[in-house]
Amino acid sequence: CFLERQRIDSLPNLQAGALLNWRDNGIGGAPDVGVQVSIPVAIRNWNQGNIEDALNQLSARNSELSILEIELRQRYAEVFRQYRDAAAEVARYRDRILPRAEQALTLARDAYAAGETGFVTLLTSLRTLTQSQLDYLRSLEKLRAAEAELQGNLISSRLQGRQE
Repeated sequence: CFLERQRIDSLPNLQAGALLNWRDNGIGGAPDVGVQVSIPVAIRNWNQGNIEDALNQLSARNSELSILEIELRQRYAEVFRQYRDAAAEVARYRDRILPRAEQALTLARDAYAAGETGFVTLLTSLRTLTQSQLDYLRSLEKLRAAEAELQGNLISSRLQGRQE
């Protein structure tokens, strides 16, 4: 992380060097050796400027991320609403409407077999179940279309992000 790097850089680095003069260069001296060690001492500078800059950059990136989240929510709000509504409709048909229509048809068949109702009542129950099944399929179609649109928008956003 850039911020951690700047905090670490506030610690001084140890520097060392060595010199070996093994040849007499006409000065009349003997070979000599020298060693140098230096430790910078920061009296007032603890890299605050770079640390502050890193904090500002981090804050700017967080702000950009928040703006991007808001833009994505606005862009996909309608698509997600359609998806959510279609999913609720599919669940309603699957969990309540179809089981009740099937139960009504079973009761109508039993009543017709027992001679308690007429053939028209049986046909009406069968038509209700068939219509409910068709409506369920239409709601599934809406749900899949909303899923495809949502996924397509997400993919196109990723591609646009790579191009920028």
